[in-house]
Amino acid sequence: MKKFTLSIFIFFVAFIDFANAGNRGYSVVFFDKSRVGEWKLLFKEYRKKYDPQIVDSCWSKRSGQWIDVAYVDKLPTGINKKLISGVQIKSSASIKKLGSILINYQDDLIESGFDGIYVAEVKNKSLVITGISSSGESVTIKENFPLTLKKLDLMLCRASQAFDSKFSP
Repeated sequence: MKKFTLSIFIFFVAFIDFANAGNRGYSVVFFDKSRVGEWKLLFKEYRKKYDPQIVDSCWSKRSGQWIDVAYVDKLPTGINKKLISGVQIKSSASIKKLGSILINYQDDLIESGFDGIYVAEVKNKSLVITGISSSGESVTIKENFPLTLKKLDLMLCRASQAFDSKFSP
């Protein structure tokens, strides 16, 4: 009877692992180009209040199911305003360098690099979020103020489209 019970237990554990295989969200860096870090604070509030069960249905269209890991305060070495500005003007050297940093980053939470980076900045009295993948693909989303967490969720989801082509759960 013990062998049968153990076999059933192993079957269910294996089934749960199989059922969850491939289900994960994105691993990202959040880069705030503002001087005071206000968008970083909003992103942190969003991460505290939202979870995959209450996010916009837009996420069901993405390859990643949400944002699993987000580095906000701890940026990988080499990611700075100069590099991001170079990527935004389509400098091939900057795109290549950013891609290398994102792909090769490893630590206790990130085993095989980041899926991409979100860049947040204000342009023409609107918040602009650009999702940039490790291959340099980018999607830019603009939203007028006032901004709610729900609007931010939709912006992040839409900007995540940049990560989809290289995403591998």
